[in-house]
Amino acid sequence: MAENSTLLIDRLIAEFAEKPENPAAIARYYREKAMEARQEVAQHQAMRKSYSLAASNPKKPVNVTNMKAHCNRLIAQHEDIVKEYVLMAEEQEKLVK
Repeated sequence: MAENSTLLIDRLIAEFAEKPENPAAIARYYREKAMEARQEVAQHQAMRKSYSLAASNPKKPVNVTNMKAHCNRLIAQHEDIVKEYVLMAEEQEKLVK
């Protein structure tokens, strides 16, 4: 899907000047990408929680500091990606109005 959506956005942007409906389609693309990034945030938040539970297991305690730090970094990165895609969608939506 990533390859197809990349080809689609490339075509929409290339045809931007000739087709007034493209800003709406581009905005939808960015909204979808923001949703995908939100899903990544949720996935890494769940993983971080799982690592915390694993660390608290009295039968087999595990040092998960690095694993949780990994999740925290990816959560922050994907939260930034969400913000960028939302901003881009908003810019395209201004062109539709």
